[in-house]
Amino acid sequence: MYDPEASIQDADLEMLELAAAGNQIARYAKRHGCACQSVQGFGALTCSGCGRIFPSEAAWFAFLDEVGS
Repeated sequence: MYDPEASIQDADLEMLELAAAGNQIARYAKRHGCACQSVQGFGALTCSGCGRIFPSEAAWFAFLDEVGS
């Protein structure tokens, strides 16, 4: 919510959090190659960038948690 008296708004804090997450993903991708942020398929999912196959959606989410760590 906008607070005209605050020097930092909620949106500013949210943008800082999103920028930090993006930087973390970029660091991972720089060290390890693709961070597999875009997948497609049903059941088994295939990364659109590197072709890595995840056997399930749960496996992909576990990988994303690892990338975000």
